[in-house]
Amino acid sequence: MRKGFLWLFILLALLLAAGVGLWVVANHLPGWLEPLLAQAGAANIGEWAEKTFDPRLVRFFRTNWPAITLILSIITAGTGLMWQLLTPKPERVTEKVVIVQPPTGPAGPADPAQLAVSVKSLLDQGIITAEAARKLMSGAMASEKPDEQAAFASAVANIAGAPNTQSASGLKLLAAGDYAGAFRAFEADPAIAAADNANEAAAAKFREMGALFLPFAPAEARKAYAEADRRAPGDFWTLIFLARLHATFGAWPAAEDAVARARTAAGADRRNQSVALDEGGDLARQLNGPQAAREFYAESLAIARQLAAELKTPEARRDLSVSLEKLGGVEEALNGPQAAREFYAESLAIARQLAGELKTPEARRDLSVSLEKLGGVEEALNGPQAAREFYAESLAIARQLA
Repeated sequence: MRKGFLWLFILLALLLAAGVGLWVVANHLPGWLEPLLAQAGAANIGEWAEKTFDPRLVRFFRTNWPAITLILSIITAGTGLMWQLLTPKPERVTEKVVIVQPPTGPAGPADPAQLAVSVKSLLDQGIITAEAARKLMSGAMASEKPDEQAAFASAVANIAGAPNTQSASGLKLLAAGDYAGAFRAFEADPAIAAADNANEAAAAKFREMGALFLPFAPAEARKAYAEADRRAPGDFWTLIFLARLHATFGAWPAAEDAVARARTAAGADRRNQSVALDEGGDLARQLNGPQAAREFYAESLAIARQLAAELKTPEARRDLSVSLEKLGGVEEALNGPQAAREFYAESLAIARQLAGELKTPEARRDLSVSLEKLGGVEEALNGPQAAREFYAESLAIARQLA
């Protein structure tokens, strides 16, 4: 509508200018036209018009030209306005940003489509640049762990749904690589600044900060999750992410403590129990080798198998595939490729089903990894020719994803 009024104003100005121009020509004819009019026996346009047309009509237009021009302008403007009002407008489609705040933490991989909606909303609001948008999209998929992807996507969606000066500044600095500056900007959020030390709202903001830093700056992510745990101890996913981050920096006692607390925080939630057992197995394997991890992975696999049979969801089936792969890796290290073959084959069968059903990059990447695992076992047992088909399929998928 605003653009329509602009065009009407321009048209009105042109009509008025045309009227003024006609008056100037009628009363102040340039000398170079006089010889032409002299041939018609007229000294000026007015006299020529009186000789050519009805003199009364000419005198009427000469006397009333301002009013005539104004009336014509009003008629034109009114016609344009009516056209603007009556012409059907195409419905403007706006995409809704869903604010995701899971009560117990992430349960599956990030939805790229929903993340794209959130990032587009930030871009449309002028909070981030196109380059920053690309970095956020790639950052969500940088981790191979679906729970980290989901936490990152949730944090982006929360900011897109309710941005403020501090979060906008923090995102810009994060995308620019100024992680310390981004941390300070996020930390200035009113929900943190106005809160006391033991405040769940402030802890939630620190969890959000930690999730945003996970793909880019593990030191800042660790600091944020540690602060969230200090303000509201016992959150399951805070402890899981803290355990991984402590291990990244070689803080083994802190990592073991976070895993132990996560197992307590899991309570009766069987999926959380399985996740905590997997984290315990990962940590035990890094510190004490595959034998120390075996019990953790076996118990996790038992839970994952139960959940996959009961729920039959893609998330539960993927959890089962991952558990099979972890225990297969331990068996391979302890007892050789034959002991791992059964685990890897079952994991591959599930990954192949999920890739066919979901057709997502994440599912295809899982399939590529499973093919490579079983290919390695077949190579060790039966030679390179037996592994060739597995490796070739894995390579084809990797090239498609690259």
